[in-house]
Amino acid sequence: MTAKMPLPRPSSPTDAVNRLRIDDPTYVQCDLSRNAVLQTAKSLVPQLCEALACNTRCRELSLVGCQLDDSACESLSLVLRSNSTLTSLNLEENRVNNAGAQLLADALCENAGLVALNLLNQRGTQPAYGDATLAACEPTALRTYGDATLAACEPTALRT
Repeated sequence: MTAKMPLPRPSSPTDAVNRLRIDDPTYVQCDLSRNAVLQTAKSLVPQLCEALACNTRCRELSLVGCQLDDSACESLSLVLRSNSTLTSLNLEENRVNNAGAQLLADALCENAGLVALNLLNQRGTQPAYGDATLAACEPTALRTYGDATLAACEPTALRT
């Protein structure tokens, strides 16, 4: 039995956006973690999200340590509302505050595909819900997201 080789990381966020836009069948994991270009060129996040919105191949998106804030969560929430292919979103070690976490939680009410969301270790201006319970809309669902749990509840409720 041969070991599964990890997929190569894209050479740049622009490369990732292009591969997502063309719906590259080999591009099922997009890992732009700790990418310096993504950290400084915040205009790339909406482009990345626009490409993901119609992508049917990418299942995992990792944006660990990219200094993303609530405005990035606004773009990502639009993706979550329209993309059911994405199953894992890793936003650990960013700058997401409660408002950004709320946008993501609200978007999950319309999402059928995401099964993992990591919001641990946020360094925003307010304590965020990385280690908290986020309320989701599916009354029968109880899904784990990092150390956070999305539990059935009111879609606008966030609680610790």
